[in-house]
Amino acid sequence: MASAIIQPWRDFPALRIGHFQPSVGVRYDDHTMLVRQIPGANGTALIPPNYAEYGAEIIYDRPQWLTLSAGLFLPTALASMTTITPAGETVALLKSVAADAALPDLLRSPTLTARVVLSPRTDDHRINTYIGASVLNNDVFTLVNAFAGVGWTNYLSLMAEYARSGVENGRQTEAVSVELMAQPFVWLLPFVRYEYGTTRISPQSSPAALFTSQIVLGGQFFPLPFVEFRPEYRITTTEAFASQRWTVQMHLFF
Repeated sequence: MASAIIQPWRDFPALRIGHFQPSVGVRYDDHTMLVRQIPGANGTALIPPNYAEYGAEIIYDRPQWLTLSAGLFLPTALASMTTITPAGETVALLKSVAADAALPDLLRSPTLTARVVLSPRTDDHRINTYIGASVLNNDVFTLVNAFAGVGWTNYLSLMAEYARSGVENGRQTEAVSVELMAQPFVWLLPFVRYEYGTTRISPQSSPAALFTSQIVLGGQFFPLPFVEFRPEYRITTTEAFASQRWTVQMHLFF
């Protein structure tokens, strides 16, 4: 991924152009979040952690408690994703990217995005909040996210997100994630997260046919600045199995 942000004047909107991930929901540093996956025993990534497209976004963040963005992207990566039909066949997520060979991809089937975030806070920045929503649409595929959070700086935070995606006459997904995190020390942040999601192969299928329910107990441990270990204990239930397992993530920030 690489992009440039052009903003000639501080109070004017900024233009971001390049190859980057469109603004969708909240971008976590944990790609295992259920709101980024397709719920169910065979769940895969709904929005892969390395998903990026060539395109542009206009971003406006004046006043500081308001952020608006709108984007236009090529559909190259999105068109390479797949979905499952009610007959069990694996097909391309988008119907067709090349409807008219005389036009470039951007004009044939652009990905359109929009996002709004309100982030009021107290004057001393001790209490921080945010609430927002985003939508991504291309051809027959739509993804809508709604999210909110509140934080007591250096002590406690609570955040939640709801994601709903749909393929016209095809797969429908819903997922919600709620996480509570504390900060007893600057180098240790324990958290607990509850997630639940369902997948329908078609709009008419049962919402309980495919599901994932998950409780994650973990912590963010920084032995050194910019080096993080994230041990997690996951209690997962799906329509096909139930499991308990330990996982460990390592994050390097630079």
